[in-house]
Amino acid sequence: MKKFLLIISLISIFILTSCNKKESYKTETIYKNNKVVVNLKTYNKLKYHYQKANEDIKTLKYDVYILNYYLNFNHEIFPNLDDYDLSKQVKLFIGNDKANKWMNEIEKELMLVKKSKMNSLDIQEIKKIELIFMYCKGRYLIREGSYTNGIKLMNRVISVARDLKEEKIEISAHKQMAIYAIQINNSQIMLKHIIEGIKITRIEKSVDIGVFYRLYGVYYLIKDEFKTAESLFKKSIELFLEFERIGDKNSISIAANYNYIGEIRNSEGNFKKAMEFFNKAINLCENYEVSCLSTFYINAGKTSYLMGNFQDMRKFFLLAEKIIKENVNKIKKLNLQIGNIEEEKSKIAEKKDILEFQLNEINSLELKENEDNELEEEYKILFNAGKISEKLEETSQFLKEGEFSILTALGRAKRNLEQLSDLSESYSELYDKIESVLYEVEEISYSVDNFVGDVEIDDKKLEKIVERIDNINKLKLKYGSTITEILEYRDKIEKDLSLVNFESEELENLKKEKSELVGQYFQDSERLSEIREKIAENLQNTVDVQLDDLNMENAKFKVEITKTQEITIYGMDNAEFMIAANVGETFKPLAKIASGGEISRIMLALKTVFSAVDNISVLIFDEIDTGISGETVRRVAEKLRELSKNTQIICVTHSPQIAGKAQQQFFIKKEIENNFTETKVHELNTEERIREIARIISGDNITEASINHAKEIMGLWDKKVLV
Repeated sequence: MKKFLLIISLISIFILTSCNKKESYKTETIYKNNKVVVNLKTYNKLKYHYQKANEDIKTLKYDVYILNYYLNFNHEIFPNLDDYDLSKQVKLFIGNDKANKWMNEIEKELMLVKKSKMNSLDIQEIKKIELIFMYCKGRYLIREGSYTNGIKLMNRVISVARDLKEEKIEISAHKQMAIYAIQINNSQIMLKHIIEGIKITRIEKSVDIGVFYRLYGVYYLIKDEFKTAESLFKKSIELFLEFERIGDKNSISIAANYNYIGEIRNSEGNFKKAMEFFNKAINLCENYEVSCLSTFYINAGKTSYLMGNFQDMRKFFLLAEKIIKENVNKIKKLNLQIGNIEEEKSKIAEKKDILEFQLNEINSLELKENEDNELEEEYKILFNAGKISEKLEETSQFLKEGEFSILTALGRAKRNLEQLSDLSESYSELYDKIESVLYEVEEISYSVDNFVGDVEIDDKKLEKIVERIDNINKLKLKYGSTITEILEYRDKIEKDLSLVNFESEELENLKKEKSELVGQYFQDSERLSEIREKIAENLQNTVDVQLDDLNMENAKFKVEITKTQEITIYGMDNAEFMIAANVGETFKPLAKIASGGEISRIMLALKTVFSAVDNISVLIFDEIDTGISGETVRRVAEKLRELSKNTQIICVTHSPQIAGKAQQQFFIKKEIENNFTETKVHELNTEERIREIARIISGDNITEASINHAKEIMGLWDKKVLV
């Protein structure tokens, strides 16, 4: 029982590990357009810029952040591997060799940075960076099975985090240690870190206190102390509810507790109460898009089976099947998307040097939007500077220089009209108009003088402009007809190169999603395997009884379940029906060794068993009497009669024993009319049935003996029926 519950507990814990949002330490908060940005692409860019600026500490920090990002969802998503190497199913972003090499390089860089002369602020920052690195490495070592070194390092993380007052990392480390203590089956370590986690989360008033109480309950569940475990699961629920943030994460955590209590009730044989808690878990999560809902459906289906409630069992398993099918289809789609991106990545890698050259060529000019038009205008002015200056000076002379300049003439005209303005309103209006014109011409003259001052004859500047226009035109010939198109091409190159140099954000998200789906798939598959094995055992025993009833008392039936690593909608089991038809024979595949008569009886046995759970209203048997005779036929007939109580049976037969057990009988014959063959079906009444069965017994020469035999078969021997 303890081992069974341990398995249950492990599975449940890991279910919640993968379907919750990641509980990782938030290394940095970066804002873009007032929105928080924390992603791999951002970290890579920041690392690159700090590296170019020779900022060793900042470069090291983002290198550690990137490592933490990778290892968080690559090595923590599947804490329980059981007997399966999930790394074969999921292409990890970084393999073990690369991860170890990367960590060694960071350790060397940490030593170099620590040895250099730094102020107190630098030292404090380096300590925090080193703490995050130790946390990453500790998790990784534990995940890879290096428990001794991993636990040693994680304990150091807890100590340093406490000294630095980094409570979030300390909480994460305790939680990590408690979970992995379950994996290594060390209850002492598990209890230690649960207690420490509860202490610190209580002080910090962190929602993680609910997680630690859930783990506390698992600790007692493993020890078979169900009452204490249940009280702790209920305490965990209360604590989560106190935070009043019931969303995806907390709802799942609460549902997990309900699931645990349901499994306790199952172990006690109280299936009705177990179902209440499984339904609570389901109801709490059905409104949220969480992958682990399939696991709750499976648990409910299993309990329904144990209760003998096959209709509910079917309902829950179909709901689980729907989710599993969707997840498998998503995995296939993601595989295709990832494959396409990887293929594109490979193509880009082949022309990386060319793309980098093109990017440098474009970036070297530091282009600005509409710059070419501005340069063309400036070129025209500089090229014609002499002519422009000459004409502007001449215009200035016309306007204001000399006795006959425009301004002089307008000034005289203004004075003349001024003398007349008092004589007539019309003269006054003329005066106002010429005064306005005079002011406007003066303004024009001022502007012309300014233009004359601005015009410069600068051959060197002209030469530079010509050179830049020429360089821009060269880019236009290669990369686009406008500067906008050139810049768009540059952005595409940058995107392509980022796909080669780093994991693109799109590819990163696709792989992460696939990893989570595959993790949930294997958890569900493991759960289904447990149930299949139990149902297979019961099916074997039940079918053996049915075979005995069908005169195959020496035959033995078996369901052989083999494991597969292939991802299918049916889980990781291959089930095959096996039969040992006679004493001393080994089990062999049913389809390969059974005779026609044996196949008929075995199928009848299976259908009899499945009729209680199959939602099939009609079963059709075509000549089920093939290859059998005598007592065997009688037993088959009796079994068909029994099966017909729950299911409509349609049977095509040439056996009088089988036909005689039917409640209705139809006669089928072929007739040729007008050179066409027609099949006609005629329902027989009682008298017609007796005669037809008698005909099957004795042929066309129907005797009184065959009539009586037919009545006997039909159970009409003691009844007076006219034939």
